Amino acid sequence: MFLKNDMENKKDFNFNIAIVILAYNRYDSFKLTLKSALSQKGILSHIFVFDDASDCPLNDLINNNPKVTYTRHRKRLGFAGNFRFAMEFVKKK
Repeated sequence: MFLKNDMENKKDFNFNIAIVILAYNRYDSFKLTLKSALSQKGILSHIFVFDDASDCPLNDLINNNPKVTYTRHRKRLGFAGNFRFAMEFVKKK
């Protein structure tokens, strides 16, 4: 979660809302989730996808979309590890 002051201090922060999607397998569910996130209107957002070493990488659904940053872990971190990594990653953006 970002505070307004945090966002004002970030020079490279060019979006108002960060949408974070944690993914592990479940290709069809991920496809629907990503479609929903991409369809959001009226907000300047960026989508961050963190793939927890899925058996089938999910990046083929992203198609180099500039609104999406995809990170795939080589080894499984588990939900808590993936969540912690995602929060630290997004805080730096």
